[in-house]
Amino acid sequence: MTGEIHCRVDNDYGRRRFREMMDYVPAILMSLIGVSHAASKFLVMKTQMRQWFERECGVATTLLEQNQWWR
Repeated sequence: MTGEIHCRVDNDYGRRRFREMMDYVPAILMSLIGVSHAASKFLVMKTQMRQWFERECGVATTLLEQNQWWR
């Protein structure tokens, strides 16, 4: 799983990188799940890091979800 599978930069570089990734995707056997950058980080915080902070640092944690991940 990755936060972003392509470049969102709106210039020649970004468009070239986007095309390269879209050409690459059908050539691999790996399943790719594209989600927003913030959404992928939240998933790791929720499933792994929350328990780690509580166990290793002895602190209570509160996860704050955002309604609009792109902000």
